[in-house]
Amino acid sequence: MFSDRVFYLFVCVISVQCAFDRSEGEPCQLNEQTWGKCAHISRCLSSLLDLQKRTHPVICSFQSREPVVCCPDCEVVNDTRTAIVSNDGAVFFRTGQKARDKCIEHLLDLPSSCYTKGLEGLWDDSKQCQKYKRKGNIASSVAVGGKDAERSRYPHMALLGYGYDRDSAQWQCGGSLISKRFVLSAAHCISDTVLGPVSFVALGILKRTDPDSLWQTYDVQRIISHPEYRPPSKYHDIALLETVQPVRYSKDVFPACLDVQGFIDLNPKSDDEDKPFSFEQILLDLEREETTEDQSRATATGWGRLGKNKPLADNLQEVKLQKFTDEKCSKLFPPHRLLKNGYNPNWQMCYGDENEPRDTCEGDSGGPLLVTAQVSYCLHTIIGVTSYGKACGYLGDAGMYTRVYHYVPWIESVVWPGPY
Repeated sequence: MFSDRVFYLFVCVISVQCAFDRSEGEPCQLNEQTWGKCAHISRCLSSLLDLQKRTHPVICSFQSREPVVCCPDCEVVNDTRTAIVSNDGAVFFRTGQKARDKCIEHLLDLPSSCYTKGLEGLWDDSKQCQKYKRKGNIASSVAVGGKDAERSRYPHMALLGYGYDRDSAQWQCGGSLISKRFVLSAAHCISDTVLGPVSFVALGILKRTDPDSLWQTYDVQRIISHPEYRPPSKYHDIALLETVQPVRYSKDVFPACLDVQGFIDLNPKSDDEDKPFSFEQILLDLEREETTEDQSRATATGWGRLGKNKPLADNLQEVKLQKFTDEKCSKLFPPHRLLKNGYNPNWQMCYGDENEPRDTCEGDSGGPLLVTAQVSYCLHTIIGVTSYGKACGYLGDAGMYTRVYHYVPWIESVVWPGPY
C-alpha cells in the first residue's frame, strides 16, 4: 500500500513537470480547439484581461518564479505591467508622461461605465489567434453655441469664491478640477482688488441658484500662479489652486484631462526591422492624429455674462468655437500694454466664430477651452484657459486662451511632484 502511494506521487510530480516544461515561443494548447504560443505573462495581453475577469491562464513554465503562459494573441506586447484596463474592458498603456497617465487612470475612477477608446480583443478566424484593435469612434453629443449646459455634462467645472466666509462670498471666475486637490484657472483670477485672494472652490453645481445640498465647496489652502506671470500682462496667465481637503468624485464632480500633444515615443524610429511590435505606440499615434484634428473646434464653458452689459449666467453656459489662424490672432491682438509683443502662438491661442457672434465674456475667465478626451467620451481635455478678450459678442472677434500644452511640465511639477 505504501509503495502504491509513492508511485502515485511520483507520477503526479512527473506529470506536473511535463506540463510546465514549455519555453517561450513554443506552441501550446489552451483547449481542444484553441492553440497558442508560450509567452511571459507580462507580454500576453489576453492573460491580463483573463486575470481581470478572475480567470487563470494556462501555464507553460516558470522563469524565476514568474509564469510563462499559453498566449492566444497574434502579437505579444512590450509589458502589460504598464497597461490599464477601463471599466468597459478597453486597454490603455502608461507612457511615463504624468499628465497623460493620470488621464488614463481617471478611467478607473469613473462613477459609471462609459465608452472608452482603447484596445479591444477580436478573434481572427483566418490566423486562429486573438488580435487587438482600437475601439471605433461614436458620435459625440456636445451641444453647440451659447446654450445652457446639461447637468453632469462638465463635472470638472469649478466656480471660484472671494471673501472671508462662504455665505457672503462673491463667485466670479471659473476653473477646472484636474486632480483630487488641484483646480486649474487663470493667474489674473487669483485675487480681486476689493475682496482679496480667492478663498473657495465650488464644485458639483450647474446653476448659481442650485440648492446648498448640491454645492461641494472647498477652502483654498495654496495659490500658485505661474512663476513668469507679471500682471497686468496677459502672458503666462495660468494658475493652480490647491484645496485643503481632497475632492470627493461623483457623476457631478470629476477631473478633466490636460492637453499633452507631445507624446513620448515608446519605439523611436530606426532602421532596425526587428524592433518589437508595439500596441502602445499605435494607440499614441492615433491619439496624436486625432488631437490635431479635434482642436480645430473646441467648447468653452463658464458662468460669465450672457453678453455685453448683460447679467452673469445662472446656468452654466457652453459655446462651440472655431480655432483662428495665428495670422488672424496676431491681427486681432497686436502689441499693446497688456501684450507687449502681441499675440504669442507658443503660449496662447485664440478662438471665436467667423459667422456668428460667439465668444466667452466677462466672468468666464479661468474657465476651460475643451475638446473631448481621446481616451473616453465621458472625459474632457483642457486645451486652453480663458484669459483675455475684447468686448464680447461681436461677429468675427475672438477670445484669448492660455495654451495649456506649453505649461504641462510646470503643472506636473506642482500637482504630481517627485518621481513617477
